[in-house]
Amino acid sequence: MTTATLASASPLSLPSKKPSAKTPPKIEPRRMSFDFASERRRFWYDDNAVLTAFMAALSSTFPPGEREFVRSVLHYREQLDGELLEQVRAFAAQEGHHARQHTVANAWIDGLGIDAKGCSEHLEAEIEEFRKNTPDDILLAATVGAEHITAIMAHYLLTHDDVVAGLPDAVRELILWHAVEEIEHKAVAIDVYDKVSGDRDKLRKTFVVQTIMFSVTVGRYMNRMLKKTEYEPTPREWLGAARFFVGPRGLIPSIAKSYLSFYRKDFHPWDHDDRHLIDQWKASQVKTTA
Repeated sequence: MTTATLASASPLSLPSKKPSAKTPPKIEPRRMSFDFASERRRFWYDDNAVLTAFMAALSSTFPPGEREFVRSVLHYREQLDGELLEQVRAFAAQEGHHARQHTVANAWIDGLGIDAKGCSEHLEAEIEEFRKNTPDDILLAATVGAEHITAIMAHYLLTHDDVVAGLPDAVRELILWHAVEEIEHKAVAIDVYDKVSGDRDKLRKTFVVQTIMFSVTVGRYMNRMLKKTEYEPTPREWLGAARFFVGPRGLIPSIAKSYLSFYRKDFHPWDHDDRHLIDQWKASQVKTTA
């Protein structure tokens, strides 16, 4: 059973410089818990080892990744005020709880014989090494890119019920809650970047590198996890994974247009207004607890 309570938060709006008149949704840090222990299948995503490794690899990146996102944004908090500073605080609260819940999930995944903790620790060490020789504005730009990737993946998961149907209840609840909050705060990092830097050429160049790093890291951790299980996926599992990634309703073709929109000179996350997905999720939570 999932439980949630709403942390204190106030309605938030974008900085006045945003060209659109649209107001973003309230950023609501929620406290959640999930019953992972009820699922004991090792390959818990649709009985598919490859897809399980993909989701497990993503989960392993979240604790160190979310902490770095918060750190890179909070570095500039002395230069912020008003509504944007409120947004940053709510963003940090959301991301902090995402890291905690995925740490719990990773411990459960480890208990099934898949090395999520080892991958998470490896990424944390890589991030610390990366920080040593990287300027603060590049660290923030990398966070902006990562936030765009997570936001468009969140949109995909919230609009493809068939894709999340194969997940155990607790994992599905975790993923959809995380997705909703990623959409709520999807503009915070870029609004901070535009205020303290605004160099869009540097942002786009960083995003190219960020995309490559993210893809390589997830692929590398998937391979590590599959080796840990000493299991050879069947042709059926590889075919299922291929459909998930590149099929007609697959992840990559579905997010491609949104991904490329980042390279526009005037890009802003709320040009794509998908707040209705947040409202739909909230309504489903009310039905579940009623």
